[in-house]
Amino acid sequence: MIAVLLFACNRVTVKRNLDQLFKFRPPGAEEIFPIVVTQDCNHDPTRQIIQSYGSKLKYIQQPDQSDIVLHGKAQKKFKGYYKISRHYGWALNHTFNELNYNTVLIVEDDLDISPDFFEYFLALYPILKSDPTIYCVSAWNDNGKDGIVEQDPSKFY
Repeated sequence: MIAVLLFACNRVTVKRNLDQLFKFRPPGAEEIFPIVVTQDCNHDPTRQIIQSYGSKLKYIQQPDQSDIVLHGKAQKKFKGYYKISRHYGWALNHTFNELNYNTVLIVEDDLDISPDFFEYFLALYPILKSDPTIYCVSAWNDNGKDGIVEQDPSKFY
């Protein structure tokens, strides 16, 4: 199994991301690609949208909602990064150590999912598992927008 771990906070637009995950996940691949949504921020409208998917996903919530105290004006601007880091640390530990997944695809709630998202990771999974020099596989592309990326599906970069 390869868990899809979706990080969410306070964006009700998480619905767009979830709809794309369910649309592009291959039929019958629910057991291969279970979807886990982890939420930080205690934002009830976002939680309601996530939970509206019912048993189609597993919902977990970052338990530490405490404020992060930083001293000095230069440090305070980084508060959001500290909170995100805390959320990532907790969610990854929970997913690997409590839910017992050994492979995780990380997705954030503001990213679009490509139609070949699942196919891409299924194709690269055997390479990841067989080559000890590969730590992770990424599909992130800062320039991955229509008109910028070459539309030749036979090419791999």
